[in-house]
Amino acid sequence: MSKELPIVAIIPAYGEEATIAKVILETQKYVSKVIVCDDGSKDMTGKVAATSGAIVINHKTNLGKGATLRSLFVEAMKTKAKAVITLDADGQHDPKEILRLVKAMQKNGADIVVGSRFKNGGSPNNQMPIGRILGNKLLSVLTDGGISDTQSGFRLYRKNVLRSIMPRETGMGADSEILMKAREKGLRIIEVPINVKYNVPNPSKKGPLASATEVVVSVIRYLSVRKPQLFYGVPAIETFIVALGFWTGTIQQLGKTGQIDVTLSLIAIAATIVSLVLLTATVIPWMRVRAVRVPSNIKTTKP
Repeated sequence: MSKELPIVAIIPAYGEEATIAKVILETQKYVSKVIVCDDGSKDMTGKVAATSGAIVINHKTNLGKGATLRSLFVEAMKTKAKAVITLDADGQHDPKEILRLVKAMQKNGADIVVGSRFKNGGSPNNQMPIGRILGNKLLSVLTDGGISDTQSGFRLYRKNVLRSIMPRETGMGADSEILMKAREKGLRIIEVPINVKYNVPNPSKKGPLASATEVVVSVIRYLSVRKPQLFYGVPAIETFIVALGFWTGTIQQLGKTGQIDVTLSLIAIAATIVSLVLLTATVIPWMRVRAVRVPSNIKTTKP
């Protein structure tokens, strides 16, 4: 562990009793403390983590990755650490590479360091299935074109930025939300290449399509709230232009024949209504921003 940058590791976990002990024991070599959030596992994940020397936060029910990260961020903010590392509980990430992220943060003065599976073309040791590669590339473009691996769970954060990037999303979209918030706050984000193992005994609980869909929905929801002028304003203008065109056609037809073209007028009315709805959503977003709350049904267990 770096004396100049004491760090705490936080690990989301759900059904990881087969791998969590090894991950904790290896991670402890490079950090001052390990905190695990057992997200309502039905197996012995929480007990194994506590026995292995980690502080354990227990969710009584499965709340999702975003809710788990919130609980972990809140617990990490109570520590004296200067930085916080997140990594997966299934053994995909190599704890030795924590030092690589720490060095990058110290050298570049970054607020967030993302361990990228694709940086510099990706490591030859990475064996990500082609479907996941394509899915992650698409999600990275949707979330932030400047980051090659927006879905990486191996990240180093300066502790003082955690409050400003606390995720509201409860599910898999939290990783994307965090990066979008960080960009809005003007935080410095860099990437370093990492290795990842995919022959782990307990693979992802969700398939790539389900995970990708959840992330895309969360990104759309986030943009609709944070950037309504772009999300609703542009379609409102486009729809208004369409409505104007059909109103013009309706009036011209009335002038020529003395009769109203029902089809043209109905389309004009429909387009006008849609345009007004979108315009209203631009000024006053239809979606209420949910207050960030730490789940109440959690319990912390110290080793």
